[in-house]
Amino acid sequence: VAGVVKNVVDNVDDPEKKVPTAFITIAIVSILMGLILVGLAVTKSAAFAQQLPYPVLCGFLGSVGMLLMRNAISILIGIKLKWVCFPSDNDDVKLIDLDLFIFHLVLGVVVALLLLKAVPLVRKQIKNPWGRTMVMPTIFILPVVIFYIVAMIQEPDLSADSELRQNRPSWLLGSVEWKPFWYLWETAYQPSLWDFAAIASTFPLILATAVLCVVAAIINIAGIEANAPQKRSINLNNECLSLGRAVLLTGILGGHPGHHVAAFTLPMKADEGKLRVAPWTASTLWLIMFFASAPLSAVVPRFFFGGCFLQVGFGLARTFLWDNRKAMDWPSMGIIWATVLVALLADLNVASLVSFALTAADFVRLSMNTKVVRAVERLDMRRSPTYRTMRELKVLQTYGHKVMCLYLEGYLFWGTVDEITEAFNDLIDGSPDDPGTIYVDLRYVTGVELSVLNTFRKLHRLAGSVGIKIILCSLPGPDIVSPEIYTLLCKLPFASTEDVLELLEASENSILELEVDFQNDQTLKMRDQLKDEIKADSYWYRKVMTSWVEWKKSLRWQKHLRRNEEKQHAMVELSTITGGAYVIRWEYIEDTLVLGQAYNPPWRAEQLLRMMFDSQLPAADIQEPRSDSLGGDATRIRTFVTRSVDRQRKAKAVQGIESGEEKDALETCWRHQKAIFCTDVRKLSKASFPRKELAEQFNISMVLFIPTIDGVFEVGGTSESSVIPAKFAETEIQVLRYPEKPLAKLDSDGLQGLAEIFEGASPQPRSIVASHNLSKKLSANLLLALASEGTIRNYSQNQNQKVDDSMMMQSMVHVQSPYKGSDVDRPPVADHLYIILSGTFGTFRRLDNHPDVLLLKSPPGSMIGAEDVWARRPRSVLLRCMSETGQVISLSKQAVHRVELCISPYVGLKESEEFAEYLKHEMSLNTLAVEYSTTSTEDA
Repeated sequence: VAGVVKNVVDNVDDPEKKVPTAFITIAIVSILMGLILVGLAVTKSAAFAQQLPYPVLCGFLGSVGMLLMRNAISILIGIKLKWVCFPSDNDDVKLIDLDLFIFHLVLGVVVALLLLKAVPLVRKQIKNPWGRTMVMPTIFILPVVIFYIVAMIQEPDLSADSELRQNRPSWLLGSVEWKPFWYLWETAYQPSLWDFAAIASTFPLILATAVLCVVAAIINIAGIEANAPQKRSINLNNECLSLGRAVLLTGILGGHPGHHVAAFTLPMKADEGKLRVAPWTASTLWLIMFFASAPLSAVVPRFFFGGCFLQVGFGLARTFLWDNRKAMDWPSMGIIWATVLVALLADLNVASLVSFALTAADFVRLSMNTKVVRAVERLDMRRSPTYRTMRELKVLQTYGHKVMCLYLEGYLFWGTVDEITEAFNDLIDGSPDDPGTIYVDLRYVTGVELSVLNTFRKLHRLAGSVGIKIILCSLPGPDIVSPEIYTLLCKLPFASTEDVLELLEASENSILELEVDFQNDQTLKMRDQLKDEIKADSYWYRKVMTSWVEWKKSLRWQKHLRRNEEKQHAMVELSTITGGAYVIRWEYIEDTLVLGQAYNPPWRAEQLLRMMFDSQLPAADIQEPRSDSLGGDATRIRTFVTRSVDRQRKAKAVQGIESGEEKDALETCWRHQKAIFCTDVRKLSKASFPRKELAEQFNISMVLFIPTIDGVFEVGGTSESSVIPAKFAETEIQVLRYPEKPLAKLDSDGLQGLAEIFEGASPQPRSIVASHNLSKKLSANLLLALASEGTIRNYSQNQNQKVDDSMMMQSMVHVQSPYKGSDVDRPPVADHLYIILSGTFGTFRRLDNHPDVLLLKSPPGSMIGAEDVWARRPRSVLLRCMSETGQVISLSKQAVHRVELCISPYVGLKESEEFAEYLKHEMSLNTLAVEYSTTSTEDA
């Protein structure tokens, strides 16, 4: 406003018309601003201003705070400042008294600290509500009272020529002659004194100034709502209408334009203001001062003026430049500080234009080809994985529209607010089919900006007003979004840390319970009567409920086993058709290909075990391995199967197969949903097949990738083929689902092509070396799985090594059970059991002052050391190698658990059942043998 007034006055030639023309220019700006605000409210267009970018809002109000602080310093030192903080006229600096300069700065900072820090500290100490109310006005007026007490003691003269007004900087501002309030209307508001030509020549600039005033008003309103939210969302149309009427009336009366001031409202909110007493009090005081025409500026100390402006400016700058820094990304912070810098170097109008321009450029950068709404599904389309009966499925089909799932993806920032709001508007259209609950799934979100959180709050309030619940679920972790944003997400009252599938299951249960209550009231009454009868006998009630819980657990476990069996059957069938050496099933989970299951046919398992046994070292060369070493070819086998970025591979977007670029064959197969056959992986690059070196070690030459609906099958072969049958090369493998057979969609020619490619890959199986005596107790597949889950260890009799759990081949303290002593000296609990591959191992009992007694002698295929593991006690016996050399598989308790429950990628259902039988058989034999040996020893 000051800039446009200066331009108008510069075009006025008559000196007597300069001041009246300036006042009427201000009135015209006010009238135009009021008309624009009323027009926005009448046309309901003010709501679009709620999409105001948060960086623009923070930059504008933060700039206002910085300018207020600069002006406060200018008031304190009595020199006009420009740019960041430089004097406009260097000659004025020479007239400054250095002592008064420092004294005014210190007093101004003290006044600001009193208002910022002293008020909340004193309020905490006062319990009386009226006393707390008087803290702020008391501390506010205290510096002025102290100043006049000191002034009256030293220099009671307050005239225009007094020393208090003549020093540089002076203690008081210049004296002002009192005039009645109607004096301005009599002297300035006369049409004969207005230069209409000057006003007309600068009218476009006047109109632009009015628009900037409207923008400033909307920014302040949005800033107040964002930083001081209320129970009800601010109706921007009503606010604009009220403000427009007030500014229009002010302009007609010749006043200056005004609007909501965040610099005053936010501190009042911070001071726990809850009523409209403060604004009404301020309005009343202003009205009294207007009619009294009291020249207050002449009696208020300079340092008090500067301190008040310094406190207000610091509060704004702290709120919008410092408190929000952790919740903003670096481009937004760059826009904010660029706005502040331009405001300090130029003016606030130019800074606003720069802020909008930078925000638009950032919006173009972020929003190019961006779609944040991934999918919208209803409960009758997307259900939880819980098993449901046909009757329950019909109920969910009927009432499933009451629950909706909105999946968001990508980076959520202020530019995506419109799309998110539109998606919610499509779901909530006021029809009877509106959902009762909307789950917002954020698992695919890569980042969240602070303005989106404010949008979620607003949508939650709007949906709650019509009885619809919005729940944020599957929240991204602090490693995806910043820890500060994650904390804000978790603090939202409508956010849940549970997965969307768990919430869907709870919603399904609620719908089914309501349906049962509605249709089967009599049945429920009979059930309640039966329940009361059962409760009469508490024993039978507990018995029935316990059996019910166990039956539900068993049902879930059987379902898990049935799914594993279907997948394992599909892999066995694929291996049988192709004659492949191995099959790996990769599952697509959250944009990642994860190892789901691995299968080796029996002939290949025996080949791998033979490679492992043939690589044994002679007895003389056996050395004690380090605790961090990897032993045995089974470890290499495990590495070959799982080496894909820690058992995971990010399925990034890839170019076309025919583009010529080197891409991972597995990722290309999944993305394009086309089978890929590699005739000789040894000729591929590591980029196309990362496990190339391991494939050469294990004689893998051919690899076939087959896509399915939820992942990729990888089949490896050991034969070589340089010619691909034409019919197979042209066959396009369809998308498959369980429990369909993986190759059921291929025609007979395609199956024949697969057989021709892998012809000769399956040699005649021959048994493992008989000396190991393993095939009698363990199948080749189970033995290979155990070797992959555990670690192979070598021992010798000459080195007199003892098998140990915690130190892996180092000596340990062996004690008798039960252990007697303090908890501090207690040895570690046994955590590993051992399966003998070769050699003979003995289990010894140590007696005081006697040689060790042999309790059990175990051949290959036996299990030792399991009793102490399951008893959860320290090792109570000695385990030694009694043959020249020996080899065992060391299995941890966790590895045994994975094999038993069939949750290891190397174990199928048959191997899991076989291992459970093997455990029971071996532990029973060991227990009987040790019991017999112990009885014989005691008799002896």
